[in-house]
Order: sequence, then C-alpha cells, then structure tokens
Amino acid sequence: MFDRVASNYDALNSVMTAGLHHRWRERAADNLGRIVEWDADGVTRRGVALDIDSRGALLVRVDGAIIRVISGEVRWVS
Repeated sequence: MFDRVASNYDALNSVMTAGLHHRWRERAADNLGRIVEWDADGVTRRGVALDIDSRGALLVRVDGAIIRVISGEVRWVS
C-alpha cells in the first residue's frame, strides 16, 4: 500500500513540478538576457539572467560561471 501511495505521490509531484516550471519560464522569458543584481553574503553580485532551472532557480552568468540564485531579491538592471 505504501509503495503505491509513494509512487502516485512521485508521479503527481513530477507533473505539478513540470507544469509549474513551464509557467515560471514563460513568465520569465521577457527578462532573460537582461542584467540582474542581488545581494549574497553581504556582497552585491551582478550577471546576466539566462534561464530558470528545473527546480525553479534563476540561472545567472557571472564572469563565465553559471550561478543558481535560489532566494532573495533580484533587481533587474537593464
């Protein structure tokens, strides 16, 4: 019984996550490619917004590296 419940939960969670990810990327599309900044560990970071990953993080290119921004306030600079 537990295995069936766990399996159904995983399947439902996967569908919900995929749908949410799709909608989140649609909403972000107009802002991808723009410069963003955010504060992390007391330092203001800046980079180019690239995409939303499958877990909902904003992917930002900073000095050739890709950073996952998972919380905090992001400011759109340009």
